[in-house]
Amino acid sequence: MSAHKHTLAVAGHKLHFKSAGEGYPLVLIHTPHRYAKSLLNALPADVNRKVITLDIPGFYTKVHGQPITRFDQFIGVLRGFQDTMGYERMDVAGKCLGALVALKYAAEHPQRVGR
Repeated sequence: MSAHKHTLAVAGHKLHFKSAGEGYPLVLIHTPHRYAKSLLNALPADVNRKVITLDIPGFYTKVHGQPITRFDQFIGVLRGFQDTMGYERMDVAGKCLGALVALKYAAEHPQRVGR
């Protein structure tokens, strides 16, 4: 799966992410021990949707401003990302810390999340 790097200013943070594919978005959020790109590299080449891997600001990228250290901060960044990208709904998933962020986001914004 060929991925493209992107940077986007969201909620006062520089958000780095990779995307591959086309279609309904699936946003993957990494663990505290791995880069987001490791999630994208683990996907099969024939996934027929848009897959996006986000790096939580301050974990693996140079931070402009304060790093993300609380769930509510990342929820705000994720909401800003979704708004900026123009996604009415998207699926969210993660591993370890990323799974907690995805679950909290889905619980707080059920109308914005498919699954």
